[in-house]
Amino acid sequence: MPKISVLMPVYNCELYVKDAVESILNQTFPDFELIIIDDRSTDSTIKIIKSYKDSRIKLIEKEQNTGLTNSLIHGVLIAKGEYIARMDGDDISLPERFQKQVSFLESNPKIILCGSAVEIIGKNYISKYPSNHDMIKIQLCFNASFYHPTIMARRQVLVENNYNKDCEPAEDYELWTRIVTIGELANLDEVLVHYRIHDCQTSSVRREEQERGIFDCQMIMLDKLNISTFFTRVEIKKVLNFSSDISFIDLKTTLKIFEQLLISNYELQIFNSELFEIYIKNKRKFYLRNFLFKSEHKLVQSIFKLLKIISIYEMFEIISPIKKIKKKIKELL
Repeated sequence: MPKISVLMPVYNCELYVKDAVESILNQTFPDFELIIIDDRSTDSTIKIIKSYKDSRIKLIEKEQNTGLTNSLIHGVLIAKGEYIARMDGDDISLPERFQKQVSFLESNPKIILCGSAVEIIGKNYISKYPSNHDMIKIQLCFNASFYHPTIMARRQVLVENNYNKDCEPAEDYELWTRIVTIGELANLDEVLVHYRIHDCQTSSVRREEQERGIFDCQMIMLDKLNISTFFTRVEIKKVLNFSSDISFIDLKTTLKIFEQLLISNYELQIFNSELFEIYIKNKRKFYLRNFLFKSEHKLVQSIFKLLKIISIYEMFEIISPIKKIKKKIKELL
């Protein structure tokens, strides 16, 4: 049996699939099967894949287009490896990715899934999520916390907690919200995948659907603290869909929600108390600073508004970045 089963659903990715496949075939850890599930591509994707004669490639051509999650569910069920790694047909895995992830999982038996940092192709920009389980669990209240094509998980975990078709196109985020309670999750700090952003991605084509799915996942996590008991979904959604031109009324509601989250977590102990408090306080500062420095009102007016709802001490903390203050003074002059 292969050590790793790599799941790579593809659909019309002829421009990138060659680089994606070769990045897997060139791994320094060679003990894997590459399960490629084609969702009825209409371009040259299949032709390119069939040009490879590597016996580790298992190509499945679906009879009809049924979507990404359907492909993932099927892939999980037929995977033979001890571990399942995800890969997309438009990304590139670095040569030592599998070696480093297998080594990490075998050295940390409590970890059931790990991802990694990514470098955005063409942007020379590195992006990463929290590395330790407690911070990932907190982050899931506000963000997905993993780049899906970077993850490697223990196969049995995914077999017992497979993807949910009803949650597409936020099927990965929803999965993380379920398995975060049955084992520890982690991200490796180093870049193991070069991640591509383009106009044909699900996040671009199905943005509204994905945003609804993301909000549902955020509510799954936040409702562990019974937040729906105190605020409506509309109020909570305004907080989560942060906008730099947030109104003063929405800002006040946001601060109340943050305060309630801290109180509920203190009572229920769902998240690590110390880390959760730091995270929420930093988020609070971020919102306050954005209101202060990006508000359509003049700086002085914004300061007086904020002093109605926060202390002078907190105000000094918010305006401490000297560069921002100097910039605003120059604008006023």
